[in-house]
Amino acid sequence: MRLNHVDLVRSLGNSFGNVEDIIRELSNAGFKTSADLLFADSPANTYNKLPQGLMTYSAFLHLLDCLTAFASAQIFSSSDVYEHETAVEAARFGGETGMRQLDQLFSGVSGIYGVIELSGGVSTVIALTILLRHLTLNPEHSSRWIDCNSDFFVDKAALILDKMEGPGKDTALERLRVHICNDDVKDLNNALFHLGSQLDRTWEDSARPCRTRFLVVGSMNSFFSPSLSTLSSQGHADLTAFMHQLSSFAQNYKLTVFVLNNTVASTPRNPLSAFVSAVTKPGLGPTFTYLTDTTIFINNAEKVFGEHDETLTRLRKREMEGITVYVAEILRSRHTMASDWCPFVLRDETFIEELEL
Repeated sequence: MRLNHVDLVRSLGNSFGNVEDIIRELSNAGFKTSADLLFADSPANTYNKLPQGLMTYSAFLHLLDCLTAFASAQIFSSSDVYEHETAVEAARFGGETGMRQLDQLFSGVSGIYGVIELSGGVSTVIALTILLRHLTLNPEHSSRWIDCNSDFFVDKAALILDKMEGPGKDTALERLRVHICNDDVKDLNNALFHLGSQLDRTWEDSARPCRTRFLVVGSMNSFFSPSLSTLSSQGHADLTAFMHQLSSFAQNYKLTVFVLNNTVASTPRNPLSAFVSAVTKPGLGPTFTYLTDTTIFINNAEKVFGEHDETLTRLRKREMEGITVYVAEILRSRHTMASDWCPFVLRDETFIEELEL
């Protein structure tokens, strides 16, 4: 760990005066990292190499003690870890669509504190339904939406909300905060930084834990896709760095983060799908595949069932009633079984409804 002002201030507190002078003198003496001070030689020999008068020997030993504590991993007893995990589990909120089969598929996934990828043409409707249902049932909670590609439609949100019932229905849209982000990756990072600052203030101002439970990040494809190529690794590095930051953000603030993703062609088929007829896959390349905790792929039923499949025949009968049938499939997950899937219907491309085969 390289010695810097922040690390020394955190480890030493107010024990020393001008920290910048100490860092400069240590660096001039050849001690640029905490490892140089802690492991290069014995404390006495290391102290003899320091500029005369920089600090007393007892102060130097105190510096080593502070650096050791700061650089070491924090230790917890197993009982403390168990109590913490129990409290986290009790505070966890699931994300339900209100459709039984779809909720069973999402069970154990949509309530985790992590990053979930929703990929497919109607992923925005799925995310909107989950957030609005949660806000309707929990009037003291809020949710956030980072709109990256103008894919948040307030009129559609109002239509979905109109079909719901709950104590928080009247204020649900007020508690769904939308952050507009239409420029570039830097703008996206700034939006996440400002959101973190707002959540910090909410946490400090309230005696209760932060009430924001869900965050949706709209389709980022227009930001990252142009720089993802086989000729340069910069785009892949930017995408990886942002997704790691997003994962840490979800863990630190106890959030479930939904990342919306577009689809691209997959030739000859999508190898992660349980359907041999699936010829599309989530966008943003193979790098993105393993940067989320779960990938839920949503596809039109016509594109995943074979032409003469008996299930497709029954689904087509339902489509004749003026609805569209989709299939939600878990392509991969760290928390539940992959390849599980279920069909559901959308009426007017807005309202999720039960599908009985």
